[in-house]
Amino acid sequence: MMNRNQLTTATVEHLPLMAHYGQSLTRQDRSKHRAWIGVRVEAMLDPYWSNRPSDVVKAEMMREWMDGLDGFTEPEIRTACARWNNNPDNGKPRVGHIVKSIRLERLRLAPPTPEQEPEPSERIDAETAAEIMRAAGFAPKRTVEAMLQKKFT
Repeated sequence: MMNRNQLTTATVEHLPLMAHYGQSLTRQDRSKHRAWIGVRVEAMLDPYWSNRPSDVVKAEMMREWMDGLDGFTEPEIRTACARWNNNPDNGKPRVGHIVKSIRLERLRLAPPTPEQEPEPSERIDAETAAEIMRAAGFAPKRTVEAMLQKKFT
């Protein structure tokens, strides 16, 4: 298990969603949630548009954002968008930027998992190993006794 300091951009892409908020809502509430996402994203992207996209293109862009952010709560989305907007070095955001920010925040807030030591494996002698192999249907060409005799002669 990696600790939080070992997290890289590559590993963030493979973090589980942990919970899909949109799927836990009723159909009506989910529609409201997706509409809220559309309004929030449009407000965030407004300063970046010098030429407004056509209605068809804009609808497709908003659908992509709604699909990408549907699994997160409004406070998570609002916080991630604000975090993006408050960094003057950031350019125009993409849905992946906001998703990554939310996942990192979830990871930061998650209770730490205790590091578990692997259980030590029990060592067995050569005779026991050979018996296990025979019981599993593997017949060694040479017996353990023959190998031991050859080794000491």
